[in-house]
Amino acid sequence: MIREKLHMSCIVLTEKPIDFCPKIEVSACRILVKTTILILQNPPHKQEPYRWGLPGGKLEPGETPLEAAYRELAEETGIYLNTPLEHAGSLYIRKPDIDYTIHLFHNQIDTYPCVQISKEHLTYMWIPLENLDSTPLLSGGHEIINSYL
Repeated sequence: MIREKLHMSCIVLTEKPIDFCPKIEVSACRILVKTTILILQNPPHKQEPYRWGLPGGKLEPGETPLEAAYRELAEETGIYLNTPLEHAGSLYIRKPDIDYTIHLFHNQIDTYPCVQISKEHLTYMWIPLENLDSTPLLSGGHEIINSYL
């Protein structure tokens, strides 16, 4: 019940608020094959268990958002792209207990790559874009993914 309330109180902003104080920066990748998008499912022990999200994670010290995007994509899925990730912009996320910045990256590829899911997630799926609205994404996930479209 508490997790559901936290899920509902996530605010996704396209412009940085004056009082915004980010604790972390995150990079996320939207990988498309045809009209499907790659999403990963959280395990039961993580925040927002069983919810789905884009491959991504926190920037490490000294790392650029682009470097983090490539690293997280490789660590979480085993995907090493032959084509460049394109920066799609940044969003400002406000949750009750934290502000953070998410840097969004995009790549459209022609064929489904071999995905080797890490221990950080339960599973993955290539979901048609039209089915995203009925998928239980991480808090702010619908707004984040839709900001690309």
